[in-house]
Amino acid sequence: MKTPMHALLVALAFGACSHPEVAPAPTPTELLVAETPIIAQPAEKTYAPFLLRLTSSARVGKAEVVLTIDPQANVPNAHARILLPPGVEFVSGATEADLGAQVKGQTSKLAVRVVIPDGAELMLAGGVEVEAGTGRKLARSITLRVGNASKKDDATIIKLPEGGAVHVQ
Repeated sequence: MKTPMHALLVALAFGACSHPEVAPAPTPTELLVAETPIIAQPAEKTYAPFLLRLTSSARVGKAEVVLTIDPQANVPNAHARILLPPGVEFVSGATEADLGAQVKGQTSKLAVRVVIPDGAELMLAGGVEVEAGTGRKLARSITLRVGNASKKDDATIIKLPEGGAVHVQ
């Protein structure tokens, strides 16, 4: 059975999502922020028409993680989710929500409270999916690096349940 999370991971694996990464702030007291860049899209890929912002109120410890969704066009329905990697403790909030119809310029937010462990470098992810009238799903995603482990030179590898892996720089 395919779950919504499975669909998002498959989308990430096969390039159906954009997932820019922004390095976290240098101090744990600053708000950590990642935003999707405004870039020209290649003709062969179509992304959901949203600008995303993923923030964390802390690098480690208790934090509020917020996914802000700004539609760039009117869409009939949207579904948003925040993905927490193993090791990040969920405290409260909703990790996913059906947002319904979205109007250009109307901002929506999805928020969760978590505990981010000390001594690890982890990747939070957020995304939104839209089902186009043709039955085709469009998606946009974003990642945010949290934790306080030393920087690694190699890519983070997320193994997918059906096989394969996603490399995140």
